[in-house]
Formats: sequence, C-alpha cells, structure tokens
Amino acid sequence: MSVALESVLADMEYPATRDDLVRVAVISGCDPQSVGDLRALPAVSFHGVYEVRRALAAAARRASTVPGAADRAPILLPSAS
Repeated sequence: MSVALESVLADMEYPATRDDLVRVAVISGCDPQSVGDLRALPAVSFHGVYEVRRALAAAARRASTVPGAADRAPILLPSAS
C-alpha cells in the first residue's frame, strides 16, 4: 500500500463508502494503482481503516489466486552463489 494511500485512509472520516474512499484518494493525488485497488473493493460502508486494510488484503489474495495469474507473474529464482 502506498504512503499516500495510507495517509488518505488514516485521515478519512468513518464510516466511509468505497466511493468516498475513491473520491478522496483521487483528490489527494494517490497513484492510479491505489485508486484502482479501492475501486475493486466491495460497495459497502467501512467503519475504520482496519476494515479497509482487511478488504484490500482480501482483494489482493483473490487476485493472486486467479487462474493463469501465475503465468503472468515473474518467477524469481535464488541466485547461484
């Protein structure tokens, strides 16, 4: 999570909807990846930054288990010493 997004989440007034989070992130100049991550959250009301972080982590886990995602991700091998 970017520093800018962390700052936005910390300064938000809760409860806040996904659309509230997206709007403030855009106004605050968050990077497109962070704004996209917020847009991917469910359309619910979040009651604190911890709920937003939990939802972002769950979305990241879901994205990493999408079929074919491993084919697109780089494979990092240990370097030979």
